[in-house]
Amino acid sequence: MARIQLQADSTTLVLNGTVCNDFVDGDILTLTPVNPLTSRTRSTRGINIQKRSDAYVYDLAFTVPKYSEFDDFMSSQINRNEPVLFAGSVKENYIKDEEEFINTYTLEDGSITVLPTETKNNTDGNNAMLYTIQFNKVVRV
Repeated sequence: MARIQLQADSTTLVLNGTVCNDFVDGDILTLTPVNPLTSRTRSTRGINIQKRSDAYVYDLAFTVPKYSEFDDFMSSQINRNEPVLFAGSVKENYIKDEEEFINTYTLEDGSITVLPTETKNNTDGNNAMLYTIQFNKVVRV
């Protein structure tokens, strides 16, 4: 399935009111659909195509510097006794016809599905944390 790639240098992520634009330089954020948009049932009389109720489920993956403010925020959410429900948006600035625009995706009903992965940057050796949150509904506004 196709995924959406957002340039970290021009993207802002907001989760539960906390703003993050402190991503690893030159990195990308990815929104990957988990399920197909439609389902098909074939029969001798033809085909029945229906939109799936889980079609807008996406995984959001992003990398932040280890020990950064947003890494601390995410760690505190993971370490809670109960799973945290995330909502927010991801916005990417872009230029079209010499005008500035914002590409916005709303994020609803998200939860951390896997623990973060620690990565090392081979250029300067800094540690980074890769987080993945699965959202029940992601819509481009």
